[in-house]
Amino acid sequence: MTSTPRISVILTSFNHALFLREAIDSVLNQTFQDFELIIWDDASKDNSWDIIQSYNDPRIKSFRNDEQRRGVYGLNKAISEVALGEFIAIHHSDDVWEEKKLEKQFDIFTQCPDIGAVFTWVQIIDENGYKLDLDWFNRPYNRWQLLRELFSGENHLNHPSALVRKSCYDSVGLYKFGLAQTADAEMWSRLLLQHNAAVVEERLVKHRFFSDGSNTSSLSNNNKIRAQNEWYILRCNFLNCKKFEDLLQIFPEISEVCSEKDFSIVRALAYVSLTPNMPRSAWGFGINILYHEITNTVHSSALCNKYDYRNLLIESGLFDVYSILPDTKTNNLKKHIDEQNEQIDLQEKYIDTLVQSRSWRWTKPLRLIEQHTQQIIQQLRDVLNAKRDRNI
Repeated sequence: MTSTPRISVILTSFNHALFLREAIDSVLNQTFQDFELIIWDDASKDNSWDIIQSYNDPRIKSFRNDEQRRGVYGLNKAISEVALGEFIAIHHSDDVWEEKKLEKQFDIFTQCPDIGAVFTWVQIIDENGYKLDLDWFNRPYNRWQLLRELFSGENHLNHPSALVRKSCYDSVGLYKFGLAQTADAEMWSRLLLQHNAAVVEERLVKHRFFSDGSNTSSLSNNNKIRAQNEWYILRCNFLNCKKFEDLLQIFPEISEVCSEKDFSIVRALAYVSLTPNMPRSAWGFGINILYHEITNTVHSSALCNKYDYRNLLIESGLFDVYSILPDTKTNNLKKHIDEQNEQIDLQEKYIDTLVQSRSWRWTKPLRLIEQHTQQIIQQLRDVLNAKRDRNI
């Protein structure tokens, strides 16, 4: 390592003593060695800190919070106050890197000096290290598609795979506090709106997914509710997209309501948000930004020709942001289930009637004969198959 490392690896640690040593070793054993490793422990209650302190490697700088402050706190402190590298690599205490991860990502930066970040594909594993057949993060890179998906509430960029140019954090800002489910996604939305990126199409990270749902990204009810509130905050970043051509790449459909000449970012994003296939939090976002734009006497002229408060009054009654009415999909599914149950009831009644009928009772001996005959035939087949196997 040189006196000023090229890469600063930031490993956030919390209660992963079982996996922590493997995570640390996967950094120290990288083929690219010009790095420093900053480990930030969030007041773990297991023996994570003891494991961290057991390393005697000059590349390691270790820090520990006096109380639990969540991962973003350590990330921001490390990036803004400790990291010396030109690039920032994010790592987690329960994940594992392949040994050529940093080398292959750094090569991309060398070939493409204008990009702001390089991600990789990942292999999802469980708590026992077994591979899971999940490819959520493994797709060819498309900047505009990724931004569209982020707006819709989907993140296909893996956090512990990220290698980010440190200057990007200077231009877009650090991670936002108060986001538990989407802190990384919110960061990627800001980064991709200003900078291009790349993805190494190799599984260079083993990302652990716990079967008990204890990951921060698990689909518990609290996490799902919290995530929808946080996606709303992420969407606000798109209001800073001032170039019509960029927004058109993300949302081609906005050409139906505006052009470069009469471009209104609010009208465009509201048009995208207020569609049935968007989540409810996007509907609330669209209605809210329209309301503030219409009541803003300075900017509302951009909407007046095609859209004013009368349109808003109609749309605010169509999009059920707060689930006042029963969900249509749920109702349709319930109706389908009820119809299937009715068919089952009719078939059961038919069977009961048939079993009680006189013809069913009269034909019982014949059915017993047929059943016995089938058993004899199967026995003969088994004997013949056994003889054939012996002859072979």
